[in-house]
Amino acid sequence: MTPAQKFRLYFPAWHAVVKANGWHMEQRRLVIDGDRLGEEGRQVVAAARQRAACEFRGPVRDDLRHGAHVVALGGDKSSADLTNDELDRVLTLFALLADPQDLAARLRWDAYLRGENPGAQERTDWFIQHAAPGAYARAIAADKFGTRQWENLDLGRKKNLAITLARRRANRERSLPAGVPSADEDPDWSVA
Repeated sequence: MTPAQKFRLYFPAWHAVVKANGWHMEQRRLVIDGDRLGEEGRQVVAAARQRAACEFRGPVRDDLRHGAHVVALGGDKSSADLTNDELDRVLTLFALLADPQDLAARLRWDAYLRGENPGAQERTDWFIQHAAPGAYARAIAADKFGTRQWENLDLGRKKNLAITLARRRANRERSLPAGVPSADEDPDWSVA
């Protein structure tokens, strides 16, 4: 996780979870209102209690955060070591813990439970949309996969398209003579 992800995404989402659930310390004890918790919240609390018990102490808020990692990832992992896919999964759980009625978070979480990866799909789509003009990306998709509708491709083919676009962009920028704007400077570039 990058510092920007940590301070703009991860910790604000975590603080929203703590606030929404009213988790706080009172006389050196963690106060948890069980009535606010959904199924995932109960799993997080159980993982937090288990983590604290291993160290022969009562749970603290940091145990809850690590408990969320256990529920989201199947095991504890430092937030500093999260990959983009893992961060997406943890942030989805955070959104669900902050608001168990959040339909978008519920749908994403259920997709993760089915073994899908909606975060990777979204990142790949974003890259394709920003790597080249739309007509160029569609022409490459038609050439490689027989369809101009790259949005309908499966994730593996979208990743293949993204790699092709990235390589062609890099090759084009390497071959530009001095003074010719790159794709970043001229978003309307086209290949003859």
